[in-house]
Amino acid sequence: MSSIEHIEEEHKSRSSKMHNCPYPSCTKSFRLKNYVKIHMRIHTNEKPYKCTFKDCNKTFITTGNLKSHMFIHKGVNYPCTHPGCTISYLHKIKLNAHERIHLGIKPYRCSFKECGKEFNSIWNLKSHEK
Repeated sequence: MSSIEHIEEEHKSRSSKMHNCPYPSCTKSFRLKNYVKIHMRIHTNEKPYKCTFKDCNKTFITTGNLKSHMFIHKGVNYPCTHPGCTISYLHKIKLNAHERIHLGIKPYRCSFKECGKEFNSIWNLKSHEK
């Protein structure tokens, strides 16, 4: 993909692909329509994914949040130590990327000179550059 194609795909035509949250006063928009559905659970407090561990009644908005939670019960995890953050990860590399969010560190920059967007993880950069 050329840098011109990248700019057109990722930046100029983005607004035509976006799906807006229908909730009043919410300005969030998403590239995929399904993300709006998941996002709406924040407004409705719907948490359809329940922990199956005995005596744990926690519920979650996404399966990913549930999976992250399950690591607590398995005893294998790397918890975030940022005050007030309860996220933990199975792999330390994922925790490192997460901690960069709290620190505001974005060491990965889009390789297209005209873009200049920066990301806290290599996975987010690769997703952007696709």
